[in-house]
Amino acid sequence: YLFLMPLYGSQIGMSASRIGVVMGAFSLATVLVRSVLPLFVRRLTTWQVLLLSLSAASLVLSAFPFFSSYAALVALGVLLGICLGLSGPMALALLYDAAPPNRLGAVLGLRITLMNTCLTVVPLLSGSIMAAVGLAPVFWLLAGMMAAGCYALRIRWRDKRLAAARHGA
Repeated sequence: YLFLMPLYGSQIGMSASRIGVVMGAFSLATVLVRSVLPLFVRRLTTWQVLLLSLSAASLVLSAFPFFSSYAALVALGVLLGICLGLSGPMALALLYDAAPPNRLGAVLGLRITLMNTCLTVVPLLSGSIMAAVGLAPVFWLLAGMMAAGCYALRIRWRDKRLAAARHGA
């Protein structure tokens, strides 16, 4: 998003200051939603919050190419910020729960390595795809990858619940 939004904004003729406001709204929502995160965790499990936020983020990302008005893009930026602001801490909580006690540092290190690799590879691939077919398919591809990740997470969550039910019964 931080790579694609400026490109999309300039493609549709937005000024740099308006693009900055859209991205600022995203960042502000990401930070503010974390202050109400305990309300979500009280009502839903960590898995449910993660799946809900990532699937909603996938829908928001796929909607971006259909909107070009400033107000709509600010609203989409806020929605995406809320979704991704919820998913980050939930992913860390799940990693913390799943990591062996003596390997937590290694697990978190691998997460950071993967994130930094994505920060390099995704813009390169996005730029290549964008040059070939345009910007909208890049949004849809990222949304599709996020949706596929949600599906994989859902299977993992379901398997974990079934295993817990078998051991508890």
